[in-house]
Amino acid sequence: MLVLAQKDPHGAIDSFKKCSVTFDYCRMTLADAQEQAGETAAAADTRTAIMKANHRDPEYWFVRARVAEKMKVPSM
Repeated sequence: MLVLAQKDPHGAIDSFKKCSVTFDYCRMTLADAQEQAGETAAAADTRTAIMKANHRDPEYWFVRARVAEKMKVPSM
């Protein structure tokens, strides 16, 4: 998060790619960093993967709603 705040999205991408597949907030931030770095296709792929997941914890539903808003699709 610090690297992203320092306006280095490429450095942030390297860090966020190390996140667990179940850490949805981290993956959402990865997609945001990819978009800031101009990697729109990679960001879309990351967001699509988040939307296809079926996690049960509240964090996932929060992230899913935010991702759906960015993708302009229904969250459910």
